[in-house]
Amino acid sequence: MARKKLTKSSLDELAKRMPILSEALQMTYIGGYDTNDCWWRCIAYLKSCGIDYDADAAMAIASGYYGDNFDENNYAFSGNGHDHKKFASNFFSGSEEGYCSGQILVFNPNTTPGWSGNGTSSHAVIIKRYDKSGNMVVFDPQNPEEGEFVIKRSDVSSGAFVVNVK
Repeated sequence: MARKKLTKSSLDELAKRMPILSEALQMTYIGGYDTNDCWWRCIAYLKSCGIDYDADAAMAIASGYYGDNFDENNYAFSGNGHDHKKFASNFFSGSEEGYCSGQILVFNPNTTPGWSGNGTSSHAVIIKRYDKSGNMVVFDPQNPEEGEFVIKRSDVSSGAFVVNVK
């Protein structure tokens, strides 16, 4: 059997014929992913001590929380700061496995310099530490390739809150 040679022109022709689907549209076909799973990824991050916090890990925790009302295409955490804190307290107090303590910052990315909400008014990240000026050094489990960011306390709006996991 002869092998066909892949050329730039054949790739260009393929690109003309291939449909381009946004990630959101792809997920409507594939299912099982919500771009607003940041809270669940933070919980998965602390549960696994930073080992397993991908979309599947987040979805498994969200599914357990929502039960029969779970929608695999829309499972962003709904609730206020008290609800977030109550969930985290209950989730980790009943955990038989080891987990890592930490802090989760929930804030409005639309009012925080350097961030964008992409249609949502809240976002959750892991506070890794505080620098000597008291600013938060955070890690975003939804975008691990981005590394760590510094968020100045003065840049976080008054509606933001921190969930402590001990």
